[in-house]
Amino acid sequence: MSKKRLVEYLAVGLLVLVGGCVRFTKLNWGQGYFFHPDERNIATAVAQLKLPTQMDPHFYAYGTFPIYVYFFITKFVIGHRLTSDVFETSILVGRFISALVSTMSIVLVYKLVKGMFARNLGWRFVSFFAAVLVTFSPGLIQYAHFATVESLLAFLYLGFFLFFLKFQETQKNKWLWFSAITVGLTISTKITSVLLLPVLAIGTYLQKGGPRKFWSGVSVALILVAAVFVLTSPFFILNFEEARRGLKYESDVATGKLPVFYTVQYMQTVPVVWQLTQVLPWSLGFMATAILPMAWTWMGVRMIGHRKKATTSLVPSLLGLIWGWVTLFFFVHAFLYVKWIRYLAPILPFVYITIAVFANRMRQYKYGFARFVNGIVLSIILISTAYQGLKLANVYRLQDTRIAAARWAGENIPPEDKILSEVYDLGVIAMPPTINLNTKLINFYELDEGDGTSKLTELVGTLENTNWILVPSRRVYGNLTRFPKKYPMTARYYKALADGELGFERSAIFQVKTFLDGAAEETYEVFDHPKVMWFKKIRQLTQDDYIRILTRD
Repeated sequence: MSKKRLVEYLAVGLLVLVGGCVRFTKLNWGQGYFFHPDERNIATAVAQLKLPTQMDPHFYAYGTFPIYVYFFITKFVIGHRLTSDVFETSILVGRFISALVSTMSIVLVYKLVKGMFARNLGWRFVSFFAAVLVTFSPGLIQYAHFATVESLLAFLYLGFFLFFLKFQETQKNKWLWFSAITVGLTISTKITSVLLLPVLAIGTYLQKGGPRKFWSGVSVALILVAAVFVLTSPFFILNFEEARRGLKYESDVATGKLPVFYTVQYMQTVPVVWQLTQVLPWSLGFMATAILPMAWTWMGVRMIGHRKKATTSLVPSLLGLIWGWVTLFFFVHAFLYVKWIRYLAPILPFVYITIAVFANRMRQYKYGFARFVNGIVLSIILISTAYQGLKLANVYRLQDTRIAAARWAGENIPPEDKILSEVYDLGVIAMPPTINLNTKLINFYELDEGDGTSKLTELVGTLENTNWILVPSRRVYGNLTRFPKKYPMTARYYKALADGELGFERSAIFQVKTFLDGAAEETYEVFDHPKVMWFKKIRQLTQDDYIRILTRD
């Protein structure tokens, strides 16, 4: 083995080691309380499976491939070694798989870029630059800690393009079949992965050269895609009506046809602008997002123009497919009504590849000052991305804010005191039984419905007799206060609470700070490190006082 090859392997190994450390850190975060709703949905589906009599998960927001993977590993590999509870075990298994495939994605990114640029003088820089960004990616680190499908999708997408690269290089059909099988698995993981089908078809056409060879190749590929999907998600066919209803529900929520409480934040949002200001800075990194529009535009011009300077034909063809697919993926999701941060997580590795290619172009400037400035910019991108990623990884090392708030309550709130809180995804966070018994939940999403009289009466009666107010996250106040005309009483309530006008003062706050917390799309924060606040009554008001405060113009 040559010295250069040894250094290369050691460098990649070091990135995998570091990336694995930040991804496998505290996978049992939450201390047995599983707060992520998507994790709970998937685990519920896994828990009801029983081989061979009951294999229908009755959950179709995703494909059933990851559900079956979690089930078989939980049942036949892990068993009861972690816990006797299938629900809990499947979540821990899912988190392990997410961390594992996310770590392996570092290697896949390196191999993909190296394969595309192996004959280009800058291949080492591009490969390592992209791999370093993936290693410290805030979004990839976060989703490596969730038993959801985003990390698995990113891994499968990278696998698809690696197989297709081998198909381009060798012209051997087996690599096309492997690519097709991978597409089938991605669709069986999440149905929106059908966006890969145009890439499979166009890439096959470019390589086969001629309609006859193209149709023969793509036909077999599509048959393989369909076969893999049916084998790994059979109940999309066997229980078609329920699957159709489930997909329709998800589609109606995603397009805004069906308003639900957890999509209020997307009212009056501007597509693309939202992703560039509320999503990508926290998942991709602030400085990486800042350079992204320039990098993406440059790449588009380069691919459309199909310039072949100092490169091989493999680079523009496969890189062009990647650029076109990611552009399609981005805009399809950008123009949905809901714009969750998780929607773009699976394409983050490919965005980093684009930034790395653009960075390589920047460093090729011959003028001394320009090279110096570009070097500073690229260093800032790497350092800032690593800083954000490490800050986010630290979230899982620390005690969950909800657990800390519950323990504080057990130590500081008398058992007989009454508490007011919000209807939330999982209700009130885990607290001592005496406190739970004295907690009243108010649905603030319904406070302004109709004339609001009944809910107002309930709220002011509760406020009069309440000793404490618990705000478990920013999900309610962070969204409803943005629309005071639509939610006037709710907006007045939270403003009066913060100002002390309701007779309460903030007694405790539990928060793990990462980077500009509170400014990102809410699911960046509310699932794994929400800001929790306790307010204590210090002044007694009458019901008439509360009505006056909550109903004034």
